[in-house]
Amino acid sequence: MLFTSAEFLIFLVAVQAAYRFAPEAWRRSILLVASYWFYMSWGPVYGLLLAATTLFNWFAGSLIARGRHPRAVVTGAVIGNLGLLGFYKYTGFLLQNLEALGVPGVDAGRWSIVLPLGISFFTFQGLSYVVDVYRDHRIHVRSFSDMLLFKAWFPQLVAGPIVRAPEIVHQFAHLKPPGFAAWQSGMWLALRGFFKKAVIADNLALVVDPAFTDHAHWDSTTAWIVMLAYALQIYFDFSGYSEIALGLSRTFGIDLPVNFRNPYASASITEFWRRWHITLSSWLRDYLYIPLGGNRQGRLMQYRNQMITMLLGGLWHGASWNFVLWGGYHGLLLGVHKLWRSLAPKALLARLDASLLWRVFAVTGTFALVVFSWVPFRAQTFPQTLDILRLMVADLSFGAVPREILGSVALVVVATYGLYRLGRLLADRTAAGRGLLAWGAARPALSLAVMTHVSLLTFALSVSGKSPFIYFQF
Repeated sequence: MLFTSAEFLIFLVAVQAAYRFAPEAWRRSILLVASYWFYMSWGPVYGLLLAATTLFNWFAGSLIARGRHPRAVVTGAVIGNLGLLGFYKYTGFLLQNLEALGVPGVDAGRWSIVLPLGISFFTFQGLSYVVDVYRDHRIHVRSFSDMLLFKAWFPQLVAGPIVRAPEIVHQFAHLKPPGFAAWQSGMWLALRGFFKKAVIADNLALVVDPAFTDHAHWDSTTAWIVMLAYALQIYFDFSGYSEIALGLSRTFGIDLPVNFRNPYASASITEFWRRWHITLSSWLRDYLYIPLGGNRQGRLMQYRNQMITMLLGGLWHGASWNFVLWGGYHGLLLGVHKLWRSLAPKALLARLDASLLWRVFAVTGTFALVVFSWVPFRAQTFPQTLDILRLMVADLSFGAVPREILGSVALVVVATYGLYRLGRLLADRTAAGRGLLAWGAARPALSLAVMTHVSLLTFALSVSGKSPFIYFQF
């Protein structure tokens, strides 16, 4: 059940109506049943797996909160969660590599393991919960139904943001439908995300996906344009999902953490990771980088910890050497940036930070480095990664840009400007945004009519045969 499908729209209307008109005592159950119904629409067995992992983590947290061998329990919980993720996600990858090395008796083709949707996300949520309870017993969720809803909350279940228990569980104590102004704010945010995915990202996919199946005929111009198109596709796809998740959750009166803050406007790779997939970046920092030692053991160890974190972060995205390369590349860039900031004179850094010209240069350069990083992220094989990188760097040859790519780029430019203006207008923190929402709250029928027209326009501009969100595969 995709967010951009008519089936999900019917589901959402039914859940909204039941939630709004049901007695307060029923609301948590309504959201819990709806979340499991949503997840089990992909396969009933997935719901059993999700419930089992939730029970496992809740029971572990309960033992830790009661002081029952906390160190042993948290160790067992970490091993159990990572073992589950490793079995589903990395068994095939491990067997393929052992088979390639010629290990006798290994046949990767005998194994067919279906990756449960969203397992990388809800596993990280379970891990963070157990570790947080170990660090502070007050975080323990006493109600099992609250724990079930925390792990299964459908707007963010399959592709984030990665929510931690202290950020959301307390909101379950007094569930109530929001007022029209807050509901309207959430719907506009969800509609903006829907437009990003269905109109921009899916139209770009019509260019990017076929291009990667026939890269042998690329020249340097095509390689750069296709990778620029993919950089925009993955941003609008994933940020679109995140905005749909945040907006839909807000319509139920539940706030989720922001996952994107204009990452392509970053002036360094460090800033990029503070703006891109923010909840994953903070998760890796708090539960991997800092426990490894962070920056407390000298500069050399800091670079080591950073590289390990990014390599494992790359592998979290997928069981492929391409993702290991992607993570290692970002780890290297982060290390170079930290080294530059530590060695350069402070007076020089202050002048550069205050210079608009330097900011433009730094943002452009950072974006180019990020575009390079998307090559192994998107390429289907490691040899394809090397071929595309060679075209972009070594074998420079300029040819005509394909017409269909030009059309898609033009669409993105126009749509991006429109989204920027709409975002500025509807941002809750601006006076214009508050005024517009207040105007809509005073005229709910007209506001609903405008939303309906925007939705129909988005459906009209979207492509047929909608594709899943890119991060669904992780």
